[in-house]
Amino acid sequence: MALIEMIFQSVTGLVSLGFVIALLGFMYWRDACHWRYLAEAYGRTWTRPVRTRWGNVVLYGKFPVSKSYNGITRLGLHSDGLSLKIMIPPYSIFCRPLFIPYRDIRGWDQSWYLNAKSTELELEAAPEVKIVMPREQLEWIRGMGGQEIEVTNRTSPHRDKPVLWHAYLVVSFVVMIGVTAYVLLSGNLS
Repeated sequence: MALIEMIFQSVTGLVSLGFVIALLGFMYWRDACHWRYLAEAYGRTWTRPVRTRWGNVVLYGKFPVSKSYNGITRLGLHSDGLSLKIMIPPYSIFCRPLFIPYRDIRGWDQSWYLNAKSTELELEAAPEVKIVMPREQLEWIRGMGGQEIEVTNRTSPHRDKPVLWHAYLVVSFVVMIGVTAYVLLSGNLS
């Protein structure tokens, strides 16, 4: 192989790699649009909370899609507020930590999760993006944080109840069970 061909292949490889890295970076940046919106009002550096735990958080509103941060979010309780931090790179690159004062949070019962009751939270300084989390997680925040966060049993006044998302989850679950049963049964019949 001639030197020119090696240089050409190296440059082509570097340009291709740069394109892939730039595309992935753009995808993760775009994926964090809800989080960045919240960070405009509540972004701050992560400070050591009194208590922490892993949490499940879904963000929706303002943008056409919702974003799930289930299992990669760290919840921190402080005397005056709740902090949220994405712990797993590359998701954490474009999601700076949030600190939300308890007084800014209000909530409604919601139905996002198939296996748990959930709560939709609206934040005073960033009302266009809602936070949805399992009700059990909110009870942990209320109990451990010693704060009363008002959650009403009424339907959310936003009328953005994620009916299609819930239906999609139900259909996906049924299809998954059907495919699994088919694979298991067809494997046993052979």
